[in-house]
Amino acid sequence: MYEYKGNVYKVVDGDTVYILADLGFGTYRKIKIRIKGIDTAEIYSPSCEAELQHGREAKQFVKDEINNKNITFISYKDKTGKYGRYLGDISYIKNGESFLLTEELLKRGFQKKEIY
Repeated sequence: MYEYKGNVYKVVDGDTVYILADLGFGTYRKIKIRIKGIDTAEIYSPSCEAELQHGREAKQFVKDEINNKNITFISYKDKTGKYGRYLGDISYIKNGESFLLTEELLKRGFQKKEIY
């Protein structure tokens, strides 16, 4: 497991973001992250309008919580998966309190529904 400080600069959807990770010694790297433990509804190839709407709501939630904010990325693998993403979770501070993005998405019901 590895931890990196970074800043979220793009939210793709509810479970994929881009960060600018601080690798130390003044070195930064753009990293695409797949949020571990959650699969949010699709917004790019949805099966129906309900799925699209649920996916948009998940993306907006993620934007509101972490876009353009400093975060800690906790990676669980040292290489990328099928779509060039690192698997991990994001920890962030809001109102002086620490949160894990996966837990917040699950609490709010953004887990992909089986049937729309």
